[in-house]
Amino acid sequence: TVSCVSGSSVQLFDNLSATGTAVICASGTATLIAATLSGGVHASMNAQQTDSAGNNSAASGNLSITIDTTADAAAIKEVLAMQERAWDQGDITQFMSGYAAEVCFIGRRGRTCGREAVARNYQKNYPNKAAMGDLRFEITELRPAGEGFAWMTGNWELVRTTDTLGGGFSLLWQKGTEGWRILRDHTY
Repeated sequence: TVSCVSGSSVQLFDNLSATGTAVICASGTATLIAATLSGGVHASMNAQQTDSAGNNSAASGNLSITIDTTADAAAIKEVLAMQERAWDQGDITQFMSGYAAEVCFIGRRGRTCGREAVARNYQKNYPNKAAMGDLRFEITELRPAGEGFAWMTGNWELVRTTDTLGGGFSLLWQKGTEGWRILRDHTY
């Protein structure tokens, strides 16, 4: 929130580049919301005011902010670890709690959307603990993908007494009221 002249517009800048949408000043203050900023230090954040005649003020003094993505990464990795533990215990219901209600799973057999439909496919293809085996995930990349979204790639391995299967995955994560959940799962 910044002080401003009522009726003027205020724009936030990150190192001279406009970020977010200019807002109209009401009652002497404006709350600025930045567009999605990458993780790390943003050392040159400032604001500029434009009055109703189109005159620009000098930029405000720079403010340094740090976007910390490590807490989100840790929370996402914990959901994936919970899924691995649930799978190894034969608990598909708990495993599915890592998915958003509106998840879409894309695999060799096509696309299935909705947590219940995806769960039915897992139950059909892995009817018991022996069929489920020991699941292992290896994360190769985890990146922010916009406000409240993250992108993960990695490998999976399923070790069973009769065979070992494996492949890769790409997951789109979304942060919602339940925390981080998988919105799209492309497993191959």
